[in-house]
Amino acid sequence: MNNKNIWIAIAVILGVVLVWWFVTQGNEATAPTNTNDSNTEEVPMDDPNQPIPEGSATNQLPNGDAVAVSSQSAGSFVTVDNFVLSRPGFIVIHEANADGSAGRIIGQSGLLTNNRGQDLELNVNISSGKTYIAMLHYDDGDGRFSATTDLPVMSEGSAVMTSFEVL
Repeated sequence: MNNKNIWIAIAVILGVVLVWWFVTQGNEATAPTNTNDSNTEEVPMDDPNQPIPEGSATNQLPNGDAVAVSSQSAGSFVTVDNFVLSRPGFIVIHEANADGSAGRIIGQSGLLTNNRGQDLELNVNISSGKTYIAMLHYDDGDGRFSATTDLPVMSEGSAVMTSFEVL
């Protein structure tokens, strides 16, 4: 095995360990108490003035924008395990295309103004056996999600997103 393959194997193993850590660790946070079809109201989150406990799952996310979603059960909700947004924005759920890229948008959060959160439930219908993508989008300043003006959060030339399967 050459060095490149060894590094790829190590990265995959670390990725699996991090996903496991996100799923099994951390304190529960307040999920949204209500939603509306226009998604114009702010989603309640944990008190941003309270420090996040050291060792919580959200503190384990890298610096900068990030999102983590574990495998889900089919139904009408997606639980976002953890997220970090450096400025106000949205978490948008896409169907995954066959090549793994983000496809049609099927739902999104309300405006998220806090920079970190855990256990956020989004009202989105998801089907068994499919793969979806959770992607971060920055708000353009109007407080409402628009796929044309609220652009994806980018890091090193790629959208900040994660895929997840529905069992």
